[in-house]
Amino acid sequence: MLLGDKASADQAAARSPERRVTSRTPPSFLAHAIDDRTVDVANSFAMLEALRARRIEVEAHFFARGDHAFGIGRQGEPSGLWPELLLAWARGLSA
Repeated sequence: MLLGDKASADQAAARSPERRVTSRTPPSFLAHAIDDRTVDVANSFAMLEALRARRIEVEAHFFARGDHAFGIGRQGEPSGLWPELLLAWARGLSA
């Protein structure tokens, strides 16, 4: 989507984060709303699998609702918990 409607397959592949995962990729935290109408949740699933394939530590949370760019979260919605989940995960990295 960021590349526009006329992006070639090569252009899209060159900018696909899951294709750039290496053994030097840092631990990663993923949060994605399944109802996101801007970025397909399949992108986060692909990134998760790429990280797992390289044995990179990853924490992933998929929320039923939250749409795109839920930012700091939505009060009263499960997606609103992602900042707390991130902090708990980050604390575990430094332990």
